[in-house]
Amino acid sequence: MKKSIILLFIIISFSQAQILRDDFNRAASTDISGSLKWRRLLNLNDTSATIQLNSDSTVSPRNLLGPFNRGGVYWDSLLSDRFQVGMILRHKNGNDNVPGFHLQVMNDSSWYTGNGYGFRFQANSGQDRIDIQRITGTGTDLPTVTLLANLNREFFDGDTLFFKIYPDGRKTAVYYSVTGERDSISVVDVVYNPSSWIAWIQGRVFSDPIRMDNFMLGPIPYPITATAG
Repeated sequence: MKKSIILLFIIISFSQAQILRDDFNRAASTDISGSLKWRRLLNLNDTSATIQLNSDSTVSPRNLLGPFNRGGVYWDSLLSDRFQVGMILRHKNGNDNVPGFHLQVMNDSSWYTGNGYGFRFQANSGQDRIDIQRITGTGTDLPTVTLLANLNREFFDGDTLFFKIYPDGRKTAVYYSVTGERDSISVVDVVYNPSSWIAWIQGRVFSDPIRMDNFMLGPIPYPITATAG
């Protein structure tokens, strides 16, 4: 009887997650900002800036203005409590010291006025980098960015990157390698702590872009501890 109850709890716990993985396996199109609940990110360099669905089922930034311009989308459902935003790295490229891809949680869909936090991925020669950042809107195209934590290491195709958010203000960037290794950085910052967030995907446009797939968004499952007696 006890085993049945535990199994049922596991099924309920994981069924809540909003997973969009299957949606990325459709035929390629230019723009996914209207897909399901995705919306074009407002107030980037150009109104056409978005995220592109590639023919290999990966996603990458897109902006008609060309290289080094940003593209992005946001998920229009509000997120709260414990949740995570993640993607799998499928191809990395870019310029050293130029950020390539961001997973962000913000209180607004505007790059001009939104405040929140970001997980930034940057491809460098020899050692790549991930950052946890605080982002403060300034009313211009250049928000104030404060570095809270960083991790330097080499990343490979197939690695999974997560940005986890907790009610106590903790933000954790987690890396899972294709070989099963785990690494992470974590900070507690409550400068911005709204009752709910929206999730962003954003990145720089390169001629040979960073590509990711299997976007994962949803509640962080609570740990289950079983005891006898």
